[in-house]
Amino acid sequence: MNNQQYAGDEIDLRDYIKVIIKRKKVVLFIFSIGVIITTIVTFLMPKTYEASTIISIGNVAGALISKPEAIQVLKSKKMLSSALRKFNLNVAGPEKINLEDITGTNLLRLKIEYDDPDLAVKICEAIANSFISKGKDIYDRNFSLLNEKMGDLKQRERIIKKEIKRLNQKISTHQMEDFDSLHLQDTLLSYENTYAGLNDKIYLLKNKLINSKEFELFESPSKPKSPIKPNKKLNIAVSAVSGLMLGIFGAFFQEYWEKGKVKKSRQKS
Repeated sequence: MNNQQYAGDEIDLRDYIKVIIKRKKVVLFIFSIGVIITTIVTFLMPKTYEASTIISIGNVAGALISKPEAIQVLKSKKMLSSALRKFNLNVAGPEKINLEDITGTNLLRLKIEYDDPDLAVKICEAIANSFISKGKDIYDRNFSLLNEKMGDLKQRERIIKKEIKRLNQKISTHQMEDFDSLHLQDTLLSYENTYAGLNDKIYLLKNKLINSKEFELFESPSKPKSPIKPNKKLNIAVSAVSGLMLGIFGAFFQEYWEKGKVKKSRQKS
């Protein structure tokens, strides 16, 4: 039973191959027409270039703006028009603005698609620099607030230090009753604990200030060497596969059509 089924399948497959060989001119004609038309259309299509840059998001004791917020700002029409106006670019908006989150970092990749490679670079720089300029204001405000907080902590530290010195001198130079001595010792201990706490806060705040980072252009855009659209190789490859499939379909259709005509003519005769 299985052998018979296998033999039947083999015969069917041979029949299909015979039809394709018999109608190879049809297959080659449709295949060639599809590839030629696609090639011509592809070469006539307008070219699109992509310029990209990497932006570093500012950080002062934590990110100054979340990545989703930054993406919304960078893709907004307001940011685009502001950037083009600021850098005197009298051009239409880019074909496409894409943003890629570089996972695990504070970096975003900005991609601009435009039909002119030089303008693609300029628009990319304009948007990135406009965003960085706005981010600098946020950075400066937050950095200034941290500096003020640092100044307040250091002022408190100086006051506590003076009190500790005064209490130590009083304890060492005066004879006091046991009650007064214990009270001063407790007060001194409280000041020393406060002083230690202030030192810890100052240390942590110093680290935050040292590790603060401004908004910056992490990687400058460079002029794209070749267009990203149209993808000639991909388009021609797809058209070749599609044309081959259509050609085979055309061959079988022609075979079916001619067999049908022969069958009808026989029935009439």
